[in-house]
Amino acid sequence: MHPLRWVLHPTLLVLTGFLLAQGLQSLGFNTRLDWTVLYALAWYGLLPLIVYEIALRLNAEGLFRNLGLIVWLAIPLLLAQVGVAALLLYAGLGEAQAFPLLAALLTATFLVANSPAVVVRVFEPLHLPARSLALLKGESLFGSVFALILASLLLQVAQQMEPLNSLQSFVYFTKLFAGGVFVGLLAGLLGLAVLHFARFPVLRGLLSVIGAYVTFIAADALLEVSGIVAVLVAGLVLNAYRQRTDLMSRRWLDTQWRWTARLASAFMFLLLGFSVYVPILLEQWQAVLWGIMGVLLARWVVLAGGFWVYGNVGKQPALKLNEQITLMLGGIKGMISILLVFALPVDADYSYTIQAVVYGVVLASLLVQVPLVHGWMWARRKPMPK
Repeated sequence: MHPLRWVLHPTLLVLTGFLLAQGLQSLGFNTRLDWTVLYALAWYGLLPLIVYEIALRLNAEGLFRNLGLIVWLAIPLLLAQVGVAALLLYAGLGEAQAFPLLAALLTATFLVANSPAVVVRVFEPLHLPARSLALLKGESLFGSVFALILASLLLQVAQQMEPLNSLQSFVYFTKLFAGGVFVGLLAGLLGLAVLHFARFPVLRGLLSVIGAYVTFIAADALLEVSGIVAVLVAGLVLNAYRQRTDLMSRRWLDTQWRWTARLASAFMFLLLGFSVYVPILLEQWQAVLWGIMGVLLARWVVLAGGFWVYGNVGKQPALKLNEQITLMLGGIKGMISILLVFALPVDADYSYTIQAVVYGVVLASLLVQVPLVHGWMWARRKPMPK
């Protein structure tokens, strides 16, 4: 493994951010950043770059070949994970923590989404089979998008303190998703027109970065539709352009976006470690443990059942055992879960518990799960042919 990959490893970056914050606190500095600042930095500054890069460099052939299974993982099975995890959290924390079912649903939704940035950083260097890597990337990317839209719906319920009826929920969900797709297609096509007149690869790369930010801000802040969906669709449109452009431009786009996303991911992990508040984790340690067990159990039970259904109903080819294990191990959480916590209504009685559970599960995923999975997968990898 290239030494720089260890430097950019999510686990080490989170630890570095945490130790940096503790060191500054010992020198008398106040490192407790306002949540609005953290949210703005990560949501508007970093997340668009990460999602855009994954969409841009996604293997289009592998995506469409496995689209049915990716959709199965990212929507029906994700919803099932939300349901199972929410019931487990409500059963364990409901009465003891004044934790209503809505709080359990919010927490489960925040935590079922896998982190695309972590999945790419952890699994891409392992030289997995192309299908396994395509499924991991597709599930984490599309699952995160679906979880963000579902979380937006639940957060609206939490802020209004009254349930939405089925029609309202459908209209709101459709607005976010369809609006994001429309903005992404429009931005992608406009971007293609602009890139067509840009002669130099450096200029094309710079314009693509500007396009990612403009697309996200226009969708999320101005039109109030899903910015993540818009950036994802715009990235897929540019992906089609990338496949047909000249070799020099393609190499430049790949290299530029690979390093742009790595730096954005690194800063996001540092920010996550910097924002950890230890007292809340110690105070709510029982809730954190229950959250870790609930999320892990929900993923393994739901995926095991989902794989059986996929292989035995209809004419779909069954997944191999090693592919099933790889996908189960791919349930790694990251900054997306933390970003959703920042959007919680601060006056809700349960927000403190949700914050502790989400931070605890994410830290356990990055500090324990990632090293274990990475080491185990690396030890089992087949040597590359000479």
